[in-house]
Amino acid sequence: MSALSLGCLLGLGLGAFYLVGTVASAPAPEEIGPAPSDLSIEPVTIASPSGSRLSGWFVAGRPRTGAVLLMHSLWANRLDMVDRARLLNEHGFAVLLFDFQAHGESTGQRVTFGYLEAQDARAAFGFLRRRMPAERIGVIGLSMGGAAAVLGELPADAMVLEAVYADFSKAVENRLAFLLGAPGRYLAPMLTWQVQLRLGFDYKVLQPAERISKLRVPLLLIAGGDDGLATLEEAKDPLCACAPAQAAMGHSRRTPRRLSLPLPDRI
Repeated sequence: MSALSLGCLLGLGLGAFYLVGTVASAPAPEEIGPAPSDLSIEPVTIASPSGSRLSGWFVAGRPRTGAVLLMHSLWANRLDMVDRARLLNEHGFAVLLFDFQAHGESTGQRVTFGYLEAQDARAAFGFLRRRMPAERIGVIGLSMGGAAAVLGELPADAMVLEAVYADFSKAVENRLAFLLGAPGRYLAPMLTWQVQLRLGFDYKVLQPAERISKLRVPLLLIAGGDDGLATLEEAKDPLCACAPAQAAMGHSRRTPRRLSLPLPDRI
């Protein structure tokens, strides 16, 4: 193979990965449509330090039962959390579900995999605290939503984290291995280097596992035994660093989607 041919192939490869980075960080807008009629939903807008105005739904609950902040996964929106909101509200909990910046109906230029979304999480938690000053507040975060909860250091009374990635570089490796086979892991730097260039921050700050091990609130980590993207083994590491009476783990053979658990009467 000539040097010219090799150079062309290398250029095509770099261009392909740059295109992947463009698609991966592109915003995920979606028109949400009417609110579910079986929930007494109040549409809300929350100003976030991320620069976004977050669109969300607030549902009141029974006094002295508690409130729960629900946070969706990457490239999703609040609709993914409606079933959880319905289940919680049936048990008397107030709930707040919203679209992260650059998702759903919230403004935003780029998805940042938990970086700006952590600021959104703090803004949403602050909104819920102001609305429910006397209530205990729990947080349920799915994938990126769980990462945002941890990276945002929310002062919650309890947390449920579902399928949360351990650190960003490992998450990229897992996804490339899922798509391309085991050798795909070695291509991860072709994507991670783009974070600073495109999004303006060091990807190494996206390490939820390190923050999880420092949490001092009741914690439930949920991971799928067959989930190759946020693996069960990766979820166990921060759990082992938590206080023994503070954390628990649940897992299924599949990636968690909808989980039915007995709910307490209050937080």
